[in-house]
Amino acid sequence: MPCNECQWDRWEQWPEDAQPYRMALIADLQIVNPHTYPRRGIVLKATTFYTDLFMSKLYSLLNKILLPESTVFLGDLFDGGREWSTSTATWGSHVTDPSTPGREDWTKYNRAYWEQEFVRFNKIFPMLPGRRSIRSLPGNHDLGFGNGVNEGVVSRFKSFFGETNSVHTLGNHTFVLIDSVSLENTENPKIYEPARRFLDEFSASIPSPRKLLQQNPEVRSSKLYDAGNGAAPANTVPPISPLPKILLTHVPLYRPQNTPCGPLREGHSLDGTIPLRDILKKIQPILVASGDDHDYCEVLHAGATGMVKEITVKSFSMAMSVRRPGFLMLSLWNPVKEAVVEGGNDASTVQSRLCLLPDQVGIWQTYLMLFGITKFVVTLSIVWNSIAIITRSSASNHGSSGSSWSHYGGYGIPSTTSSPAPPYNEDDESTAVSSSDILFCCFDISALA
Repeated sequence: MPCNECQWDRWEQWPEDAQPYRMALIADLQIVNPHTYPRRGIVLKATTFYTDLFMSKLYSLLNKILLPESTVFLGDLFDGGREWSTSTATWGSHVTDPSTPGREDWTKYNRAYWEQEFVRFNKIFPMLPGRRSIRSLPGNHDLGFGNGVNEGVVSRFKSFFGETNSVHTLGNHTFVLIDSVSLENTENPKIYEPARRFLDEFSASIPSPRKLLQQNPEVRSSKLYDAGNGAAPANTVPPISPLPKILLTHVPLYRPQNTPCGPLREGHSLDGTIPLRDILKKIQPILVASGDDHDYCEVLHAGATGMVKEITVKSFSMAMSVRRPGFLMLSLWNPVKEAVVEGGNDASTVQSRLCLLPDQVGIWQTYLMLFGITKFVVTLSIVWNSIAIITRSSASNHGSSGSSWSHYGGYGIPSTTSSPAPPYNEDDESTAVSSSDILFCCFDISALA
């Protein structure tokens, strides 16, 4: 994790005396399982092991270094959560589809297997003491989408993770989690009715700021009341505005095709699939955060009180087709002053930043490239030395067959060995050598040396 880039104080712009509430949004974990790839055996096991290790280590570092007070997961916790059978539902459509690769061994993945995946998920992302972790927002890989959502799958998810539509007060902001994958169902009232009723009754479910001050210790208040001219008059109630609301949904809201997503996106533009309907009108959020797409995107929607920014959060996994996974950091500062909540629908109470994780695939590719270069150099060195040895051996064998070479000062002087030299005879003038000849010979050889 690039700690220097993600440290809160490097990008927050609050007053010096501010005590912001800090949290992290994590999306599209999709822990790898047999639904992810058709491959089986050691390749699938290796992929599962290293993706789990990647997310586990970085989640641990996230909490040790950045210390977020809350973490919210934006759905798609399991990759095949919708597929594994339950006590009241058979396997998902992918299992019964004959064209699905690897389907022949899927029938053994039942509720017991799903529960093993639940244990595995909590091992990768453990609940930490003193930290709040919200994991109840489902994604299409957890439940399915629209008319593909199954009652038994929804019931199982709720029994382990909690209600899929919920409201939470964090950092003097109201976080609204909407089950958008069930909201798009049009055939089964038991699937779509809870989400639609939740939206219709939303305004009645929001606690008032005064009640929050009285009952909720997480509401951060200031001892000073700023009403322009000093303290509030006696026996009067200061005006109360609702806490700023932040909408969390797994599936992004609708936007026109080819809408640009900004410079932080790796891939192409994103086309949202959830119609706006009355969502923005009923909730009136100052910010929307979504997942599902695996890549980052920023887009503006026309809301009831102005433009509303939606941020689609990057996948936290290295196996979701993005080179740099990531998560969204949120910093909230909305001080309550004696039952007065500043901010209302003003987005100035929240600041965000995308924190990018290492390009693990790129790191492995670099290792492979360096390994390939090293192997090439070593192989070339071995071949070169082998050629040199063979060449010297060939030259030695060739020299021993005809003549030998005497080396003087690095120069070879051939001497024949085919016949022995005649014996020296002092009386034989033809073989006599004068002293001048000897001196010349010595001089000539020394010159060569």
